[in-house]
Amino acid sequence: MMALRYRCVDGITATSSIAGRRYKQHRAGDGAGPQAGYDTCSQLAREALATDKRVYDLVLEKGLLSQTELDQLLDPEHMAG
Repeated sequence: MMALRYRCVDGITATSSIAGRRYKQHRAGDGAGPQAGYDTCSQLAREALATDKRVYDLVLEKGLLSQTELDQLLDPEHMAG
């Protein structure tokens, strides 16, 4: 275990700006689900994969939610209930 920690874990730091982008990129469908519905979120996920766009951006482009609404839905405290 010491070798794993020394060679792979020690020195790793989180970058909040990157973590926030990744969170929005991967969790936007989950956060928008209750508002947009399963079928819409499935279509968004497929389109995101096909176009290499973020679901977050697609939700905004299609006008499904405002940026303020989407950010509130994706707030980790809001999602945790």
